[in-house]
Amino acid sequence: MKPQKKKLHPVLLILDIIIAVLTLILAVSIVMTVYTEHESDRYRYAPENYSYDMQEGNYKNLAVSFAMRTYHPIPEDQITPALLPYAAVGRYYKDSFYLRIYETMGDTERAAQAREALTAERTDMGVYQPEADKIDRIFSGD
Repeated sequence: MKPQKKKLHPVLLILDIIIAVLTLILAVSIVMTVYTEHESDRYRYAPENYSYDMQEGNYKNLAVSFAMRTYHPIPEDQITPALLPYAAVGRYYKDSFYLRIYETMGDTERAAQAREALTAERTDMGVYQPEADKIDRIFSGD
């Protein structure tokens, strides 16, 4: 006498199929998430993204974007020579802001350090050095 297979209850069969489908959907979504995260890094560090902020005079966004790199560093394979001048503009904006604060507070030592940093960043800006004059006008108080 052969052992007879137990017949699954139709509800259990349907639940097994649903679990299999949901598992497949979960696996596909995990793969897609990993892929899109990798691709978004490539897009996120594209110089064209920062070029828009530069054209619009939105230097604050540049400063924030590159300040965040302290906590989320740009992967080495994403750093390109085209990205460096945008970082310099962002740092110039940030240091100009701090210079204005130090001068207002009368902190001459920190103000002198900020001026030195501005000089170095101005040279790092490359072709975007005219943007430094625009940033200076923003913080000049006129």
